[in-house]
Amino acid sequence: MSEKELIRRCKKGDRRAQRKLYDLYSGMVMFISKRYTSSTQNAEDIFQEAFIRVFEGITKVDTIGSLKNWVYTIAVRASVDALRKRRVMYIEEYDNSENLNPLTNEHLDVLDKLEYEQITELVRDMPDGYRLVFNLYLVEGYSHKEIGELLDISESTSRSQLTRCKQLLKKSLEQLGIVGYEKAI
Repeated sequence: MSEKELIRRCKKGDRRAQRKLYDLYSGMVMFISKRYTSSTQNAEDIFQEAFIRVFEGITKVDTIGSLKNWVYTIAVRASVDALRKRRVMYIEEYDNSENLNPLTNEHLDVLDKLEYEQITELVRDMPDGYRLVFNLYLVEGYSHKEIGELLDISESTSRSQLTRCKQLLKKSLEQLGIVGYEKAI
């Protein structure tokens, strides 16, 4: 079944088509949900909310360019909204920026050597605000301005959350015995 046919049938409430859509994208949605929260139960709640939005939303939109991208965006927004509902706390300013080194592509070699699962677990252990900005900025590619608008925080708060997240990540790496990242984080 083509993507257009799948969308058309889902719009009509066809349960088989809805199941097919669910089967195609449930892994991706759960992956996103887990990336934004430290609790499996919260991830499952976000997962469920995301699919409710998908199945309700698919009947309301006229055209969907890429179904995968559309579902992905809904999952990210559901994750952000869930954290917003929990009133994630942000630290407003961070004034020790002269001691910080930016994370650049040339310094990512050490981080590349870590298993993806290790990095994911390190980030999942971060406070909600740090993890949220980390994911939006480094994974999703949002700018600090866009993150500020999305989360109703200032650009500087977004930057400080990312900075603090990097500092915690650095400490976590040290605890794992990983060295040589000083210029990266």
